[in-house]
Amino acid sequence: MGLLLEHGHLDLVIRAAAERGEWFCAESAVEELCRAGEFGRALEVMEPFVITGWRPALWAKADILLRAGRTEEARDLVRPDEAGRTSRTEHRDFAELLAKAGRGRRGHRPARPAHR
Repeated sequence: MGLLLEHGHLDLVIRAAAERGEWFCAESAVEELCRAGEFGRALEVMEPFVITGWRPALWAKADILLRAGRTEEARDLVRPDEAGRTSRTEHRDFAELLAKAGRGRRGHRPARPAHR
């Protein structure tokens, strides 16, 4: 994929993501689009994966939103479960998202575990 992108075949990579559901093509295309400031197109590429509810796609969309300056939307998309059913990994990922957004852990208090 890298070679295709290096030679200017971004549209081909986007088409493979759309027509074949190729996750790695979508990821690579999104990275290129974001680098070019084409956040709307990046969101369009990611959307077929997002609508399945697949967590890696939701996080990828959150990253696009964050890069586009849409911090609140990114945060709301992947906010940990308030009832404490969210894994430690998701809490860590959320904290990293907040740090990327320049908010650190301010404004986010991890939910307490449901069990003691």
